[in-house]
Amino acid sequence: MSRRIDITESVEAWSIPVAGQQITRVCADYASVGLLASNGIYMNIAVPFTYLGSSGTEVALDPDGDAVDLAPMLRLSRLGVTECVAFKDGRLDVKFEDGSRLQVPMDLEFEAWEISGPGRVGGLKIISMPGGEWRYGCDGR
Repeated sequence: MSRRIDITESVEAWSIPVAGQQITRVCADYASVGLLASNGIYMNIAVPFTYLGSSGTEVALDPDGDAVDLAPMLRLSRLGVTECVAFKDGRLDVKFEDGSRLQVPMDLEFEAWEISGPGRVGGLKIISMPGGEWRYGCDGR
């Protein structure tokens, strides 16, 4: 069974429905970092991005770099998301309840990020394609 996904679309962006959801999983693999929200929405980041900590620290992170350098991402585990905006120019901005934030730029050569879920078939799918283009699909529209 598939749950309906309600996103808000504007001329410039989509508001992803994760506000009020808790991050239940933070993972890193060979070349990406992923966050799973409690409602089943998965955010995967595959290019260098910025982590802005709740104390004001700014850290440049590279999913393709040394995995130990990605440790600041572990602070997001169990935090609530306050806002997630996927911009149609290829950027992604995710804000958390402690004031921390992720900012992912578009990339000229690679897919920068992908948002999917919930469910395996027919759910939400937004991909930031190379050069700032994007792909979008949702069973609720």
